[in-house]
Amino acid sequence: HFVCLFIAFGYRSTKDWFKNEKLKNEIIQEKLNTEINFLKAQINPHFIFNMLNNLYAEARKHEDKTVADGIAKLSHMMRYMIYDSNVEKVTLAKEIQYLNSYIELQKFRFSEEDPIDLKINLDIKNPSVRIAPIIFIPFVENAFKHGIQIEHKSYIHLSLTATDHMLVFNISNRKFNTETIERNSGVGLTNVKRRLALLYPDKHELEVE
Repeated sequence: HFVCLFIAFGYRSTKDWFKNEKLKNEIIQEKLNTEINFLKAQINPHFIFNMLNNLYAEARKHEDKTVADGIAKLSHMMRYMIYDSNVEKVTLAKEIQYLNSYIELQKFRFSEEDPIDLKINLDIKNPSVRIAPIIFIPFVENAFKHGIQIEHKSYIHLSLTATDHMLVFNISNRKFNTETIERNSGVGLTNVKRRLALLYPDKHELEVE
């Protein structure tokens, strides 16, 4: 009985070791792919930031506050994507600031008269809690891309609640051109699903309807 127990224990330990090694290699490969994509995106970022700063100064000089604010938010988003998010974890506060910049830029497309219902509800108990970066943005991008048509009644409702141990993100929107959505969507969501599986195994739940 002792021999059988020893063999079973050894088999289980070996199996778990191979499983953990496979997971480690997948995480390393995923991180490498992400870094390669970031490098591709960093085509002389200093030049881009300098140009944005020049445009921002020019807009302020001509007292065009709307354009200046838009440039400032775009600059913040680029800096976050290229530099700040290139780490394993960021604070939830930083991720929310990035989402807010993106949403504010999207709002430049609309006027107050457009029939668009945009609601954002945040209930954050601890904004310093750390999470994997760029998790929520694909859902927000899809909502604006496929859920807004300025000439029609549209809506985007977003809520984010977070405690020290639990985070719940919800976003809903109207759907236009379902055929186009199915043809053009998927890459961002596939990437998020993959990252969640690697970074939060058995610790997350994702529902897409």
